[in-house]
Amino acid sequence: MLHFMAIDVYTGVPKHYTGSDVNPKNFLAVLAGDEKAVGGKKVVKSTPKDHVFVYYAGHGGKDILERPTMQLEKSCLVATLARIELQERFQSMVLYVSACHSACVFQDYNFSRIYMLTSSRCNELSYDRTLYTIFGKYWMIHSESHDIKVTTLGDQFEYLKRKLMIFSNVTEIGNVSHKGNMLSLYHGQHYPLEDKKEDPRSRLTVVFLAIIARPTHGVKLLGGPASVDLDFCSQLVMKRVGKTIKLMDTVAKINDPQLCQCSFDVALRSSLERIVTASGPGFGDWQWRLATLPFAFGGLGVYSAGDVLNYAFFVSRLQSTGLQSKLLRHTSIIASGPNFDVFNTSMETDLLSNPYEIATPKLMKKMADIYFRRVTKNAESTFSLSSRQMALWQSQREDIPLIGLGRLLSLV
Repeated sequence: MLHFMAIDVYTGVPKHYTGSDVNPKNFLAVLAGDEKAVGGKKVVKSTPKDHVFVYYAGHGGKDILERPTMQLEKSCLVATLARIELQERFQSMVLYVSACHSACVFQDYNFSRIYMLTSSRCNELSYDRTLYTIFGKYWMIHSESHDIKVTTLGDQFEYLKRKLMIFSNVTEIGNVSHKGNMLSLYHGQHYPLEDKKEDPRSRLTVVFLAIIARPTHGVKLLGGPASVDLDFCSQLVMKRVGKTIKLMDTVAKINDPQLCQCSFDVALRSSLERIVTASGPGFGDWQWRLATLPFAFGGLGVYSAGDVLNYAFFVSRLQSTGLQSKLLRHTSIIASGPNFDVFNTSMETDLLSNPYEIATPKLMKKMADIYFRRVTKNAESTFSLSSRQMALWQSQREDIPLIGLGRLLSLV
C-alpha cells in the first residue's frame, strides 16, 4: 500500500453515509434515486437532461467491488446501471473506478449512455485503497489545474494513461463518444487554480542572493526535487522512475544477460591480439589471461569486464548495505549470500563492522586483490604451463633491482 502525506479532508465535511450505512443496498439505492430505500436520505435525483459523475475508490476483484463495510457484486451493480440507463435517468454518466481488476466489472457490457474509466485492466492490481489513490490524485490534480470548460474527458484519459503507466493501465469502457464532453459537465463549474505562488522563504536574502532566479514550482537539486509543490516532486520522481523502468525493459530484451560484457571482452581480446602478435599465432587463452592480470600479478594491467564483474558487484553490495537493511528490514532477506562470504573471509577484518574498509576506492582495490590472488593461485591447475612459461611469469612478479641504488622496485 502506498501512503501519501495529506491534510485531513474528512473533518468538517458533510457526510451523508458513513460506517455501516455504506453498504451495497444503500449505494445502489443512491444511484437509482430511491429515497424510500434509504429512509429519506440524500440520493441522486437526476433527470434525462443531467450529466452524472460517480467516483469509486476501494478494493476490487474480478467480480466484486469492496469497501470495509461493503461487498458489491458485479451483477448487482451492472443490473442497476442498466436499469437506470433504460429509465433515462440521465443524459450521460461518467464512472471512475479506482480498484484492482476494476475493468472486469464492466468489460462484458455495452452501455449507450455511460462512459467508464478504470484504474487497471482486468488482470492487474492497482495502487488504490483510499480516496487519495494514485488514480484519484491525478484526475483531481488535472481537473483543478485546467480550465474544465475547454478540457475534455478524453484529455483527462490521456493524461491519466501517461501518469499511471508505470503502475497500471487506465482503461476506458462504455460509450467512448462521451470523451468529447467537457469536464465541466461532470466536475462542476469552476475556474482553474491560480498559478502557484513562490515560497516566501525564497526571498530571504540570508538564504539566497537577490539576483538569482526563483522558479515558481521548484528545482532539481543533485538529481532530486527541491520544492514544496507536491505535483512538481511527483512529476520529477515519476520521470526518473519511468526512465529506470524503460532501461530495465530494454535490458530484459537482451537474450544473454552477459551479452554486453562478452561483446566488450571479445573486442578487447581481438585488439590485444593485434597488438601483441599482429593477429598471428601465439595468442591463446594463457596469453589472454596473462594480459588481463594486474601488474603486481605479472600481467599487463588491462582489466577485462569478465574479471571486474566478479568483485564490483560485492563492492556495490557492501557500500549500500545500510540502505539495503532499511529496505529489507520487514523481509526475511538478511544474509549477504555465500559468494559474498568468500570475499569477506579473506579480509583481515569484518568489512561490515569497519566503515573505513568500505570507503571508495579502497574497497574496490581490496576486493580486486582478493580476486586476483585466487586467480593466480589456481593458474597452474587451470592452464597447462611449460617450465619456461612458469619461469617467465614468476620473474614478472618479482621485485626489480635498481642497479646503483641498492634498492628494489616493488610492483605491488
